[in-house]
Amino acid sequence: MEPIRQIISKIVGVQFTADGRNYLLKEDRGNEVRLVPDNENRYDNQAVAVYSHPAEIKLGYIPREQAPDVRNYLEKYVVKTTIEGLVNADKKSIQANILISLYGKED
Repeated sequence: MEPIRQIISKIVGVQFTADGRNYLLKEDRGNEVRLVPDNENRYDNQAVAVYSHPAEIKLGYIPREQAPDVRNYLEKYVVKTTIEGLVNADKKSIQANILISLYGKED
């Protein structure tokens, strides 16, 4: 089945999760990740966390400006998200592009 829509985003905040940083440095392009609303985030009440799949390691977050839209997608669509590659990987920070694919929910 073809996706209804695809959005490119990135994982930010990885520098604050040592396990996430180490995981991303080993991850291959195309590996699936999971998006989870983070209702307990004290800095952003619309935050969406990104977790490895199936290991469930918190990798980071969707950028703040995209989080409200992504929360909406999670409610309305079946969402499949994959790592598309590292953007920046130095000693101070790391970012990875992700592809968010939206599919219709079956009734």
